Amino acid sequence: MEVMRINCGHCRQCVDVVLQAQQDAVRAVIRDPASGEEQTVTGVRMKEGEKRQAAIAFCPMCLAPNLLWYKRESQVGFVDHFPKQPGSKRAKNEMVFTDIRQYPDIEPYVMNANWPSDLSESWGDVLKMVDAKVSPPNIAAAIGVCLEIACNALNAGGKKLYLMIDALKNDGHITEPMHAWAHQIRILRNSGTHKFVASNSDVDAAVDFMKIFLHVAFTLRLEIEAKTT
Repeated sequence: MEVMRINCGHCRQCVDVVLQAQQDAVRAVIRDPASGEEQTVTGVRMKEGEKRQAAIAFCPMCLAPNLLWYKRESQVGFVDHFPKQPGSKRAKNEMVFTDIRQYPDIEPYVMNANWPSDLSESWGDVLKMVDAKVSPPNIAAAIGVCLEIACNALNAGGKKLYLMIDALKNDGHITEPMHAWAHQIRILRNSGTHKFVASNSDVDAAVDFMKIFLHVAFTLRLEIEAKTT
């Protein structure tokens, strides 16, 4: 049994997977654990002459299949041979996986190149948490942080988030309905102090709002400014 560490192409979580049907080319019938339906997945050599192997591996978290192509190389290292004799070493030969490719592949979280870097990083973290199915209160807190970073990037006045949100509306960055929604994000971020727990549906709605807010406040604004200058 051989184990490889990958980021699952379905749930994106970092997991250790067991390689199955390991050979130069793979044609395997896999069964969906949820529906029971069978699907044939085929892997072929990437290029003629390349010594690649391929395998099917099931994610232990979401149970979905990943098709992997890789090379196996020998790596020689040295470990302590006799603990009571300092400097005594022995060679240790290990097989390592290199040039790993997989299907489905991990698509990067693409952000607008004109966004501030800290905003892109924060929003990317939110999307990763959503994909990894992190608990809703933690995602809600991360969304609140992202909103605060966006407010600072837009030079919204005030030391508190609720004052920043009001300043966004007064400065014309957001509409009245968006202003009300932004306050809901603020409340969600502090759900523990408001004596309620953010739910999955709360987080889904908050993510949808943030997508619209970030598009209007940053992407669309920059596009309009570019066309009017």
